[in-house]
Amino acid sequence: MSQKRNKQFFRKKHFLPVLTILTAIFIILAVIILLTKNAQAPGFFYNIEPQPETKPSPEPVEGVNPEPVKPIETLKPVEPIVDNSFSEYSSASFTDLFSGQAWLDTTQTNLYFDWTSENLLFPPVLDTKEVSTGDFLTNFIPEKVNSEGGLALFIGTHRISHKKQLLIWQMNKQNNSDAKVGTGWSKFDVSTLLNINPESTERVDFSTIGLSETPILGLEKISSSSSWLLFSRADDNLKINILKITNSETNHLQIESIAEKFWPMQSFNDIQIECGEKNCLIATGEPLTIFKVDANGNLTVLENLTKSLKEKNPDQVVIAKGLSAENWLVAWSKKVPRESAFMYQFEVDEIKGEILNNKGHILTAEYPGRPSLMVLKNKNIFLFWGSYFTQAYEITPQNKLIDLSGDFGWRISANKLFHLYQLSRSIYIKNEDRSIIRWGGGTNIRIDPKFWFTFNPDFLKIIPRQNFVSQNLGGQANPENSDSGYLIAGVPSGGTKIYQFNDLGFDLSEPRQVVSAKINFSVAEIKAAQITNLQGKIDSAKREYWLSNDGGKGWQKAEMGKPVIFTTIGNDLRYKIILTPNSGDSFITPVLNSIYLWYWYK
Repeated sequence: MSQKRNKQFFRKKHFLPVLTILTAIFIILAVIILLTKNAQAPGFFYNIEPQPETKPSPEPVEGVNPEPVKPIETLKPVEPIVDNSFSEYSSASFTDLFSGQAWLDTTQTNLYFDWTSENLLFPPVLDTKEVSTGDFLTNFIPEKVNSEGGLALFIGTHRISHKKQLLIWQMNKQNNSDAKVGTGWSKFDVSTLLNINPESTERVDFSTIGLSETPILGLEKISSSSSWLLFSRADDNLKINILKITNSETNHLQIESIAEKFWPMQSFNDIQIECGEKNCLIATGEPLTIFKVDANGNLTVLENLTKSLKEKNPDQVVIAKGLSAENWLVAWSKKVPRESAFMYQFEVDEIKGEILNNKGHILTAEYPGRPSLMVLKNKNIFLFWGSYFTQAYEITPQNKLIDLSGDFGWRISANKLFHLYQLSRSIYIKNEDRSIIRWGGGTNIRIDPKFWFTFNPDFLKIIPRQNFVSQNLGGQANPENSDSGYLIAGVPSGGTKIYQFNDLGFDLSEPRQVVSAKINFSVAEIKAAQITNLQGKIDSAKREYWLSNDGGKGWQKAEMGKPVIFTTIGNDLRYKIILTPNSGDSFITPVLNSIYLWYWYK
């Protein structure tokens, strides 16, 4: 009895007070979380990395001048000048930067809201369908995929046997409506690397040539050569297998191994492989070295270029194909102490890799990032800085710098791996998290949700249509009013899927509108309101502005910059904007970035 009494005494004196304190702490924490929680947009976000308070200018580099980052203009709340009829009323302003949909009436708004670019625009239009490949890709886990001249080469691992495999796909045969499932896929004998039977179920097993457990570094093709180069690592050597693919007399593909070469390498860190019309370039880090590889697999060090780059002491180096067969581009970046990106052109043969300083630009950046380069169809160079705040530029053949950063900005990319793809009308930006951003017509928009994935791909490769149009293998030119191609996606549970897509730009078939929710705080009456400023790209559309002070029951037409005196009595202010596109180009959409209003109330 005494023991029971002691237990009850202990519970009252010690256990219950502790439980009460813990419960109170839990309730306080829950309230704090609820009060501080903000709505988050779906998709991907990146933390802002802390920056030093003082930002000194970058160190000078001979021959070039730094290009400062241009700040993005923001709306400034300046009260409109009106007559004395509003003197008895107080005034307030409202601004929406469209970073979310909290201030929108989503039941009435049919403009498309893009969480990534934080814009209101017309909806994107993509036709997509999955390509039937039979059992060819069911258990195939891709590592590298590349395409040229109507062929796509896949190298990867079989999910069950864990052996390295090679698959070759004649993509243009897929366009034949009479083709049966699996048409265009070729499979090869293990020992001879020759095609035995296109309908066989065997795939190339590279274990016989030492590639079963070898890391694959690249599968590339020199444009002027019929050979493909398979780059892999064999201990401390760079291994290059030269593969030649031809059509046989029976119109079946043949593949033969022409040669195999080994080259000692000091480092495989941050290795890049880029192939052009006559050569491939390889860049490695720690120590930084630039190599040239010809179609026969011969490797030489570009000593002058390597020396010049080492003198800059860069944190990153990126190489890309240039304007001609022997023209290449190199971008490098470092902290000085701000992030800066540098771009140069160089000729491999003419100057043996010497940097041309008079072709360079220094571009400062607010946030850490990664540079990338490509030559556009208009012969301009596209320089991209993937970062929390993404910057982009075009550089003309006359070395004029065109700042495109206003089209990019926040959320587009990050200081992580990404890849750029050039299509007929757009540039696709594939981020490390497998998101795809389309930039074209001066507008960015995220488009990967339009592929309707039921899974998050662990591998993603885009093959633009121009990569598989070939006079020898058939096929038609890419239409000028669309972007099309194939998307290769790795399924997390094993296997690979292929999607064919046709990107038609934006749906401009009908007018669309944005309608706000209530935008004012609690007041007795709203007498007048004015749309003071609207930022975006709206020159390609006819605009109508409407205002309501009774929650949208009645609307009065408005003009930009002019007050509307309401004839109704109400205290629920809302706006409506109707856009009717008139550009005639499906890749140019009206875009709304932000809106600013002023209103008078009692």
